Amino acid sequence: MKKSLLFLICCTFCIGSLFSQKKMPQKKMPQKQVAKKQMPQKQKLYSAPCTTLRDELKSPTAAVDTTPGRNIANNYAMWDNATELTVKFMNAGSQFMRERVIQYSKEWEQYANIKFKFVPDNTPVTNLRVLLGESYGHNSYVGSDANQAPQSKQTLNFDTLAFVSYDYYIAEMKKRGIKPNMVDLKKMVTTEAVVWNNREMRGTILHEFGHALGLMHEQSYPGAINWNTDTVYTYYKKYQGWDKRKVDHNVLKVANQFYTNGTSYDPKSIMHYSVDAFLTKDGYSLPANYDLSAGDKALISALYPKDRTISALEVPKVTISNFQKLDVENNSTRQGISMYPTFDLKTNSKLGEVYVVAMLVDEN
Repeated sequence: MKKSLLFLICCTFCIGSLFSQKKMPQKKMPQKQVAKKQMPQKQKLYSAPCTTLRDELKSPTAAVDTTPGRNIANNYAMWDNATELTVKFMNAGSQFMRERVIQYSKEWEQYANIKFKFVPDNTPVTNLRVLLGESYGHNSYVGSDANQAPQSKQTLNFDTLAFVSYDYYIAEMKKRGIKPNMVDLKKMVTTEAVVWNNREMRGTILHEFGHALGLMHEQSYPGAINWNTDTVYTYYKKYQGWDKRKVDHNVLKVANQFYTNGTSYDPKSIMHYSVDAFLTKDGYSLPANYDLSAGDKALISALYPKDRTISALEVPKVTISNFQKLDVENNSTRQGISMYPTFDLKTNSKLGEVYVVAMLVDEN
């Protein structure tokens, strides 16, 4: 039986979702309403919740967490306070769209002791990398987990087609005697002056850069939403193509109370999904949020305070980098093997424990 050694470095205090993404408005035009579920198709063009893709990185510390609650954050993925984060675009996107990303992302700087420094596309090493285009969805790594992404890969995605004004194009196609459809919409967008939905654009950019700063989803706050789980599974399977595991992870999973940072549920957070009444047992609903709430501003100010060097919410953190090799030798004295890994380990001012774990696995 073929066997191999899997070497893992696990931090007892490192738990968090690595990649969060905003659910794309569906690229389907209005059709006949489904009475049973009361899911009007036109609405699907506008819904924009956000998901956490834990499989994006195969990391031993990649747990999960799509968390609600008035302002939830993964404290273990916070950047150092007063950091200037370098950001570049991945050789794509119009000048107009780039300017909007820069403008809206910097709204966070009003409340957080963090700066986004946008640098040329050919900058070899950056903290964050933005890809503008179609079919990638809206998504972002959560906070400093972006460090685990290769420099050749983006850490934030924005699907720019989702930012056009669907109301305008639907009305325009009807005016021209065209049944609303995505083929003609794309043709109009590429051949005519684009009409944008600036509110959707701004809200999405704020949301994803909130993830980039370490904020997590808001709708999973313990006890906040009484989901109708069967309907939720059906809904996301039909309109997003998500299986049960992805729905559990991104919508239904309840985070550890720790991530609430002592705050209460905030339905107005920019990090909250919109919620349709038919998805809940008690008819609870919530429209999409497009602005930073008072809670968003308060939490990000506490995580990245401008009046102190270290946040009161700081937790023990460790960074493993520059892993070079793992020497494995027979050890007759201990009647086993000894391992000698070579890597760099960086910690912050808070104390914590780090465990080194080795697993022997076979080809199965």
